[in-house]
Amino acid sequence: LMVQLDMPEWWRIENKCECNSFSQLGEAALEEKWVNDACDYFKALIRYAEEKYGDRVFAYGFAAGSSNEWFDQGHGNISDKKAADYRLKTGNPDAVIPTIEQIYSKALPSLRDDDDPVYNYQKYCADSSPSLVVRFAHAAQEILKHQKIIGLFFGYSGLPYHWQNRLGTNGYEKVWA
Repeated sequence: LMVQLDMPEWWRIENKCECNSFSQLGEAALEEKWVNDACDYFKALIRYAEEKYGDRVFAYGFAAGSSNEWFDQGHGNISDKKAADYRLKTGNPDAVIPTIEQIYSKALPSLRDDDDPVYNYQKYCADSSPSLVVRFAHAAQEILKHQKIIGLFFGYSGLPYHWQNRLGTNGYEKVWA
């Protein structure tokens, strides 16, 4: 059973949410109400499916973001909310937020050092989708208790490193763990 967790349009309107999880997953990940509502929905759906059809359900897949593969198509969009979250997570209220031009100007972020603001910001962005995946996986396991398989489509190992960062899917290790 594959479960789509993106924001429905009615939810966006009702909650006055300006971002869209399908195209702006990095922004949507900061919408705590959506994340909580989506977790609650996922758990309710699993409970129902297990009660009614549990003997016929082999596994649960879950999807969000562009292509239903956890891609963030925000292309480096930097909202005030995202900048504030970045500064909070770095512990540096003065952390430099790079411009879109700076993000796209360097093609090989793997060669950057930890003092490079572009590299650090891209690492932050690359963690948003994996962190969201982990939250949804934990929600599913609250119900399934590791008795059934859960899975998802997540990124492509063949894409260049900088594209994986821009799409938010460079945190494979976090998702696999």
